[in-house]
Amino acid sequence: MPANLTPQYQEAEDAYKAALTNDERLAALEDMLAYIPKHKGTEKMQADIKKRLSKLRAEIIEERGRKGGKVDPYRVQKEGAAQAFVIGPVNSGKSSIVGWLTNAKVAIADYPFSTTVPVSGMMQYEDIKMQLVDTPPIIMEDPVSSLFSNARLCDVLMIVLDASDQSSVYVLDALSELLKSRKTLVDSTDASGAGITRGRLLVVANKMDLEPSRENLSTMRELLPDYKYLACSALSGEGMPDIPAAVFELSGIVRVYAKPPGGRLERKDPFVVKRGATVEDVAGVIHKQLQHSFKNARLWGSSRYSGQSVPRDYLVSDGDIIEFS
Repeated sequence: MPANLTPQYQEAEDAYKAALTNDERLAALEDMLAYIPKHKGTEKMQADIKKRLSKLRAEIIEERGRKGGKVDPYRVQKEGAAQAFVIGPVNSGKSSIVGWLTNAKVAIADYPFSTTVPVSGMMQYEDIKMQLVDTPPIIMEDPVSSLFSNARLCDVLMIVLDASDQSSVYVLDALSELLKSRKTLVDSTDASGAGITRGRLLVVANKMDLEPSRENLSTMRELLPDYKYLACSALSGEGMPDIPAAVFELSGIVRVYAKPPGGRLERKDPFVVKRGATVEDVAGVIHKQLQHSFKNARLWGSSRYSGQSVPRDYLVSDGDIIEFS
C-alpha cells in the first residue's frame, strides 16, 4: 500500500533534516508523527518515528542532566499528603486525566509523546491535597530505567490505559511484567519501604465514552483480577471524581485532627500519618517535644465513646480527633 504522504508531513520531515538542535528535532518528529497518514502502508514508518522519538527523548533528558549537574528528571520531590506516579502507554490519556484533576500545566495533544518530561500537579481530596506526577509514555521496547527506580518510591502507582483499544488487556499484562522485572511492582516492599505492592496500584481504564471500552474492561477484570480498576473518561468526566478517593484509599494514609484543650471539636487542618500510626506517632508529627511531654490523650472518633482517654499505643483511624494534655 502506498504511503501517500501529505504536504504537512513532507514539511515536517524537511524541518527534521534541517534541525540543528535536539529540541528542534523533537518538535519536527512530533509533527511527522502527527501528520503521517495512519494506515497499513505507513506502519513501519510510524514505528521508526516512535523509535527515534524515544531515543531522542532519552538524549534530551541526559543532556539536561549534564547541564544541571546530573539531575534526575524523574526524581520529583514529594508534595502534599501523598504522591502518585501516573504511567501508561502512548495516547492512553494520562495527561488529560492529570490536567482534569490538578493545576498542572500538562501538554494535551492527539498525538503521542506530547509529554516529554514528568509534570506534577496537586489534586484535591476533601480537606487535603495529593500530588499526581504525569510521566512520558512508556515504550515497551525501550523503557527509561529512571522512571521505574523513582516510581518505586511513590505512594500509589496509577496505570492509565486506553480501554477502547482491543489490545488493552495484553498491554496491561505486558506492563505488569515489565514493572515486576524492574522491581517496581513487588510482593512486599524492601527494608526502606521502596516498591509498589498490588494493593497500591490503581488501573484507570480511560476513554469509557468510546466503544468497546466496557467490554474490554470486563475482560481485563476477568483475566487480571488482582488489581483495583476504575472506569473513567477524561472527555465526558465519567468516573473522574472517583479518582482522588481511590488514590487516598490506596495510599495507606489517615487524617487525624488536633483539638486544643478546651477548644472546639472540629475536623479542620488535618495531620496526615501512615495507616497503623499510634497516638504517640501523631503527637510526634505535631511537635517532637509533644511526643514525649503529653500526659493524656482524649479521642473522638474510633474510640468506644467520645472523649475517651486512650493509651500512647492506640492505633488511630481516619477522621479521629485527639486532644493532648
